[in-house]
Amino acid sequence: MISSNEKIILKSFLSYGYTSEVLKICEERNYTMPRGGKITAQDIRNTLNGREHLLIEDAIYTFVERKKKEVEMLQEKRNNILQNKKFNDI
Repeated sequence: MISSNEKIILKSFLSYGYTSEVLKICEERNYTMPRGGKITAQDIRNTLNGREHLLIEDAIYTFVERKKKEVEMLQEKRNNILQNKKFNDI
């Protein structure tokens, strides 16, 4: 179950429309609800708000991990460009 503190941290990496990306991960991995139905965007939001569903939590953390790597790579590019180059060199 995702705690309220974890939710705050996760939200810093989640962008608008994150549910569609998490749904894609669930579909790639063939995750379903316990009674056999498809996972919906509402199920994802409910899980983020504290409802326990281990497979959806796994998909959320996978998405956040990917997003965090993207942010780190972007930050590294920014640092390389801004620290190593002068504006006259560009």
